Amino acid sequence: LVGGTALAFGLSPALADVESQLSVDSGSTAGLTLTVTFNTAIDSDTQVDSEVVPVSGGGRAIFRPGKEPFTQVEFTDLGFALGNSGYDYGFFCDSIFGCIETDISLTNVQATLLPPAITGINPDGSAQFTNSWRLLADYTVSGSLFSESGSLDVTSVIDFGARFTTSGGDAFVNDIALGSLSTELDAGGGVVIQLDAQIDLAGTTLSGSYEELPPAACGGGGLCGAVG
Repeated sequence: LVGGTALAFGLSPALADVESQLSVDSGSTAGLTLTVTFNTAIDSDTQVDSEVVPVSGGGRAIFRPGKEPFTQVEFTDLGFALGNSGYDYGFFCDSIFGCIETDISLTNVQATLLPPAITGINPDGSAQFTNSWRLLADYTVSGSLFSESGSLDVTSVIDFGARFTTSGGDAFVNDIALGSLSTELDAGGGVVIQLDAQIDLAGTTLSGSYEELPPAACGGGGLCGAVG
């Protein structure tokens, strides 16, 4: 009755949210770059290594207003699971003593967006978020001087961007960009290892669908044309 009254007086009714369950598309990959700084009491050295790993996951998006073109998006949940990876480093290399060889492996890597995450969608479909992300992983560090294993649990506020294409009930997300997350590992003996993880999601896309709102009804329930 309220909606019919609003239409009868030429007012626009409130439009419901449009929800879409998005899933990472098959074949998606991520470039995981691990920058490691090896700090000792007398010196430090930084080395970089990268791996390309498969990605799975997804999340739930809410588009607003209740009809296209959408101008706002909210993620109520979003997460990516990355495949296992291994990295090889040589620190403090010289021609006489060689390098301190160090290997790092990461398993069970999970990157999760912490809600609320709401932002506007630009006319070209791009959107930029600044939100907290949580990185979980199990790690093993092994080298000529020490070995260490444990779990990472890091939460950081970082930038996150993506491009949304929505049309006729289909949603597609690409051009995904995520900032870096940092943490430190105490290897003992005055050695501290600083890890900076950069997750490149340019090779990751998400797809899903949504239900377009039906035309609005007037007074007795008859069709009144398009919503709005």
